[in-house]
Amino acid sequence: MRFLSSKGQTVRETLRRFCAANEGTTAIEYSVLSGGIALAILLTIGALGDATLAKYQLILNGVLH
Repeated sequence: MRFLSSKGQTVRETLRRFCAANEGTTAIEYSVLSGGIALAILLTIGALGDATLAKYQLILNGVLH
């Protein structure tokens, strides 16, 4: 009994071709890399935002008191 895919190939042939294919590998690598860069940017902006807020609060407290 042979199981055929929609293109007339056996499941084994389809799985073999799927495992050998690497067209999407580069796209996945670039997406992971860009996600890491975006995360680094967000963390940096968050840290700078907190530091900036603390400085403004220090200035405001000095002006008001």
